[in-house]
Amino acid sequence: MYEKFNVSEGVKKMAAGKLDVRIVKLVPVKVAYYRGYGVNPEREAWIPITEWLLADAKEPYFKQFGTYPDAKELLKYAEINNLYKPPKNRRYFGFDNPLRTEDNPEYGYEVWVTVNEGEKEDDKVKFKDFKGGLYAVTRAKKSTKSLIETWQKLFKWLETSGYKHGSHQWL
Repeated sequence: MYEKFNVSEGVKKMAAGKLDVRIVKLVPVKVAYYRGYGVNPEREAWIPITEWLLADAKEPYFKQFGTYPDAKELLKYAEINNLYKPPKNRRYFGFDNPLRTEDNPEYGYEVWVTVNEGEKEDDKVKFKDFKGGLYAVTRAKKSTKSLIETWQKLFKWLETSGYKHGSHQWL
């Protein structure tokens, strides 16, 4: 079981922008991952992860309807037939990989989901080991604008925090 991030008691604060930041140590863990690439790779990355999480519903759907559904239809079917149990004790991470550049509108987006015992890779979603490390944790509202603003504030916070950027993946 993972300890819930409690960022309401930030140990470091950035004066401008009121950014609450906690330093937490993430433990090593196995993650399922998929990377999308294009002008909107987030959707492309989340669809295979969602389908992987709903793998128990795929075959019953196929047996009933004779075809495989898209991720949205599969989720609806799984919920109606009690085949979808929201994953407990999972962590989800997403990040640009490779980063967007000024001269190319296409970039990559990689999604990670922690793996529970007994789960297996499929033809799209593969597993890898996340080594863990120290991370600065903060909160952002659920909007693209807020997320971008929060990342910018976090970069500024890092410059004055006394911490240095590690060699591991930003999440």
